[in-house]
Amino acid sequence: MTIKRGFTLIELLIVIAIIGILAGVLITSLSGQRVKAYNANALTTLESVKPIAFGCVLDNKELTTYTTTDGGGAICAGITENWPSLETTKTKWKYESLTSVPADATFSYVATSGVAGTAPTITCTQAGCVKSGTGW
Repeated sequence: MTIKRGFTLIELLIVIAIIGILAGVLITSLSGQRVKAYNANALTTLESVKPIAFGCVLDNKELTTYTTTDGGGAICAGITENWPSLETTKTKWKYESLTSVPADATFSYVATSGVAGTAPTITCTQAGCVKSGTGW
């Protein structure tokens, strides 16, 4: 009589259960990282506008309002650079407010995210962009 070597059904089920538990823990821990990545992308996008906006107010031009809440339209008159689009499908980033005073060479633009339970906000001025709220 030969002895068969291998795993029993119970041993295989235990290994499969452990793998399932580990996969569940991994998926839940990574889901929050995706939102943080979208938020970091919005911050980088808004920071890219700052030098253009500063150049506009130094040239005594007012910043023009974006055409939609997620971007579009020239940043100021006489240039081809447009307000960049923000990610709107997953994190619902949108432009909230815009002010510019060319005489003082100052400007401010604000964007917020509409994700339930979080309220990350980015406020950019001639001094830089500042993030506030939760979800970072």
